Amino acid sequence: MTILLSERYGDGVDCAEARPVVERFVACGVLRHTVVKPVAQTARTLAHSAVRQGMRTIIKWLTMTGACIAALPAAAEATGPAPARPTPAAIHVIHEPPTDPSHRAVYELVQGDATFARARDVFTLFNLPKPITIRTRSCSGRGGAWYYEGTVTICYGYVQTILDNARSPERPSWVSEDAAIAGPMADVVLHEGAHALFEFLKTPLLGREEDAADMFATFVLLNVFRADAKALISGIAYSYLNDARVRNFTELPAIENRVLPSRAYGGAHSTPLQRLYSVICHASGFDEAVFRDLKRSSDLPVWRAGGCEDEYNQIAHAFRTLLGPHIDADRAKAMFPYANLTAAPTP
Repeated sequence: MTILLSERYGDGVDCAEARPVVERFVACGVLRHTVVKPVAQTARTLAHSAVRQGMRTIIKWLTMTGACIAALPAAAEATGPAPARPTPAAIHVIHEPPTDPSHRAVYELVQGDATFARARDVFTLFNLPKPITIRTRSCSGRGGAWYYEGTVTICYGYVQTILDNARSPERPSWVSEDAAIAGPMADVVLHEGAHALFEFLKTPLLGREEDAADMFATFVLLNVFRADAKALISGIAYSYLNDARVRNFTELPAIENRVLPSRAYGGAHSTPLQRLYSVICHASGFDEAVFRDLKRSSDLPVWRAGGCEDEYNQIAHAFRTLLGPHIDADRAKAMFPYANLTAAPTP
């Protein structure tokens, strides 16, 4: 390319005349893929051709090679390929057939669960360098969910536990069976997916990543799933009560002096009751009126309850500041016009 653009050939036509054409090909990507390499390899051949036919003939040939030049501004003079425009994340949802026959009912349930489609809509708002796969499967007797190297895995045994809790005759009246299923299902998909975002976007975090993933899930549920937020948050609260081995808030005084195994304090996650009170606090900080009854029933400590709005606002600020720049604002506005997921522009 140096030879093509720096030497004078043939009938006195300066190669400078070719520069705008060539550079516009580079800007639109055509030259990089179809012309640059052949020209670089056959510059001498082109030089001889120029002697015989004149550089204007070569310029005409280049111009006819790609229609994209006409669409580019005349003043565009790039020196290399234009940077690729960020694209929405590719989100793959895979429900593997169960290897355990007892998981057949769970498998059929997740196939029709709208949670996965809604979560996929959320993650497609982000411009990510890699795809995310959300996979449900049998886990050889294990129950749980985790994220690893671009894949969220949710075990059918984990989903079965959610179903068993939701259908328990001891389930309290303040949470419906549907909410007791939908809440923790949405929470786990968003929580584990948040780990993928933190990894791909190299999100700086102060504190434990598991707590940040909890806050991500809560923020999205409150803002994107706003119409169903009350039911979903009640379902999540119920799931944390079950993790603490109780069914209702009224049972909490009886376990007030319970001593947990020391290893329970060494995990990456907060304890179930810490997670319970945090999700209730953040929800009430988002909308005190909607979540007042849940907060009152939980007996959230007064000294914590007074700061819940500040806690929620801190989460919202962190989300919009750290993750907002990676969201396609136009796409978010089109899909979720009521949700403010990106930071307000600086005046």
